[in-house]
Amino acid sequence: MYHKTQLQRKKVHAFISAFLSLIFLVGCVPSGNNEPFSPLLLAEWDVGKEYYITWNSNSKMFLVYSHLNENELNNVQAFDVEKLEKIWGAKNKFPVTSVFTRDGLQIIEVDSVDNTIKIRDAKQGDVIRDQNKNCDVGQFILPSFDDKAFLMANQIGTVGLNVSPEFYVNLFEMNTGECKELFRADGFLTLFDVNSNGNLIAAGDETIRIWDMLKQKEVCQIKDVRGYGQFVPRQDVLAISLHQKIIFFDALSCTKLREIVVGNISPSYLRFSPNGKLFAIAEPTIQKSILIMETATGKIVCELPIPESSTVTQFGGTDSLAISPDGRYLLLAFSISNGEFANKVRLWQIQK
Repeated sequence: MYHKTQLQRKKVHAFISAFLSLIFLVGCVPSGNNEPFSPLLLAEWDVGKEYYITWNSNSKMFLVYSHLNENELNNVQAFDVEKLEKIWGAKNKFPVTSVFTRDGLQIIEVDSVDNTIKIRDAKQGDVIRDQNKNCDVGQFILPSFDDKAFLMANQIGTVGLNVSPEFYVNLFEMNTGECKELFRADGFLTLFDVNSNGNLIAAGDETIRIWDMLKQKEVCQIKDVRGYGQFVPRQDVLAISLHQKIIFFDALSCTKLREIVVGNISPSYLRFSPNGKLFAIAEPTIQKSILIMETATGKIVCELPIPESSTVTQFGGTDSLAISPDGRYLLLAFSISNGEFANKVRLWQIQK
């Protein structure tokens, strides 16, 4: 827990940031809505080095975790959104990837170096069980729709090592510890996502493969689309950021449906609101802001500034930009290099 005086300072800082946000951002209004869309900057935390973000399903808590081995730092940290404070941290021998189960009660933590899987209690951070099975764990993980299993993906081989790059996607059963390889494919892995129903997986890089979990077979492929993307919530539609556009594909046929031109940037970060009506994009090397846009029209409804001399951190398909499950909050992990290098997490409230 933070010391009381530290928490008081943080709340004062959050109030000032919120006030400044109101001054500069009042007036952003989605079409068909008469209420101002006025994001508030609530808090900012220094989290060490190269951290990534995942939300709890109740939107009251989030994790930041590191893919780097930092012996002196907690490489998994949990934060309370209502209290605006860190509530616990955990150290691991090797870098980890963490994600909440869909019920929000537990945390799945995988270590692709030591090949271990831990299940933690979300509130306290205590390890409930430690599983080390004969399973190739992945650096990318997603919970299944029923919390009985989770998906893991990882890349093998890199250019220049005389090893053709390939990736795999495995399914790990929570209760039995059984591990099953779903599919393996050539190429790199920059996009890994599952749709709202939990039955379709999208994975790949220049070629995106859509995999049907129920039928246990590949549905179709989207080729020549190297970019970042996400399934549109509540739809069998995959959106990919590519060449200054957001392109929407039918996930059952891989046919192109439509596109939205987003200006002179090619967004590296794309995240949808839970109802799919809004999405957030960022390309910090060119445009020092996050744009929030309407999915139906492509209209910009708000713009959130990223500090100067900053870059947003991301490793493959993990989250450095994340909208909360209730759509009220937006998180950003970014790094600042003004003589000294620092990694931070910033929290906005983007809807009432």
